[in-house]
Amino acid sequence: MDKRVIRSWLIEALLAFIVIIVPFFLAFMWEGMVPAIVSLWATALILMWNARKQNPDVKNKTRYQILEKFLYFQIINLSFALWLIFPIFTFVAIIMIIVLIILLIKTRKDPTPKIIKWAKYIGLHIFNWTLLLFLLGRSYEIINEAILVAMPIVTFINGMQAAFFIKLEAAMFKGKGSKKIIVLLIIIAMMVSTAFSILPR
Repeated sequence: MDKRVIRSWLIEALLAFIVIIVPFFLAFMWEGMVPAIVSLWATALILMWNARKQNPDVKNKTRYQILEKFLYFQIINLSFALWLIFPIFTFVAIIMIIVLIILLIKTRKDPTPKIIKWAKYIGLHIFNWTLLLFLLGRSYEIINEAILVAMPIVTFINGMQAAFFIKLEAAMFKGKGSKKIIVLLIIIAMMVSTAFSILPR
């Protein structure tokens, strides 16, 4: 892996951080922004679907792929990070899980690499979701600090870690099942460590 690849990954990580942090602050500055954010997501998805329908080759264009990737990344991370605070994000997260299950069932014989990648990413977010609920369930009471600050931070950090390791797995361990399992175990260990370190006791 040369310096150009590492540099491009770092730039992508910076852009990903901006993609989720801007709407995050907008949502907390004014609660009325939350429906607007979800409406913007829906509009973007519809426009992308129409673009693919009118010109199937558009999905091969770099600009379209970048937009699609960062849009999915924003939707997944914000929905799973803020689901306890804004009910509409809970609804979006549930819809994403249902859509993913339907796609996996429809393509179970030959799933595309894109579906597999996003299935892994959403699966890791569901694991993070379950982990945080487990940790909060062990507390005597759910404190506001954990909900408003720590849980979104843990979700964002674990989302970044999951995205990095999925990218690393795709780049370095093609077709090597045993090594992919090791990478998965590393991701899970880091997510658990992050949650235990940041979530208030």
